[in-house]
Amino acid sequence: MGKPYASFVGSPVIDGDRVYLAGERLVCLDWATGKLVWGGGSYGYGGACIVTSDAKLIVWSNLGRAALVSGARESPNEYWHLAFIAHVFDGAEAWPHPVLAEGRLYCKDRKGKLKRLSQKAGSSS
Repeated sequence: MGKPYASFVGSPVIDGDRVYLAGERLVCLDWATGKLVWGGGSYGYGGACIVTSDAKLIVWSNLGRAALVSGARESPNEYWHLAFIAHVFDGAEAWPHPVLAEGRLYCKDRKGKLKRLSQKAGSSS
């Protein structure tokens, strides 16, 4: 039996024939076999991910950080970190359930503080 993978907080995300789980690291599994395709990054104990319209992944860490990662359509054989998006909640732990809507990323910390990040660099509210 292979090593179990867990997403801890965020739900697994299915995109085509791949399943993504964000736990201590992001893992990409083959949907049909459950076998590990690739894994990487460091996302704390609890993370979550969402797939963008262009098949990239936004990965949210319980440490309040967000990153952009290539999905398996762009990077089928290895984890590929594209960019650090933001450190959103300074010093606050966040158990993430991010939402991407109309070019904006919405996320909350554990105290319920909501942040909105837009597509423009450095823009948040």
